Amino acid sequence: MARAAGCSLTPFVCQKDTGRLGVRLTPTGNVILMLIQAIGYLAGILTTFGVLPEIVKLIQRKRADELSYTWLSTVAVGIGLWSIYGFLINSLPLFLVSAIQTLLYFYLILLKYYYDRRREIRKVK
Repeated sequence: MARAAGCSLTPFVCQKDTGRLGVRLTPTGNVILMLIQAIGYLAGILTTFGVLPEIVKLIQRKRADELSYTWLSTVAVGIGLWSIYGFLINSLPLFLVSAIQTLLYFYLILLKYYYDRRREIRKVK
């Protein structure tokens, strides 16, 4: 396939027009862009929903002693940084999914705190 003048990347992506990735040159490129976006959204949906069973389990069991604050906070901050990165590179799927996941992990931290605190209060009584 021929590349457009001034484009040094693939035949479907050009930096010349806007100075950033994402400008599609051909109808095939539009299909590829849609496929890439779909993969991003699907990956995000799967990883986001992957945390929900843990939240449900915590609420049902009313205890979170098997989760560590170090792990939860490290993952929450890491995913939060992915969200910032997604925003900075203008990637909507990465930004949205990471922001939702960050909120879910902070919710897990709050649940752990609540159930740990509740358990401590019951021990004192």
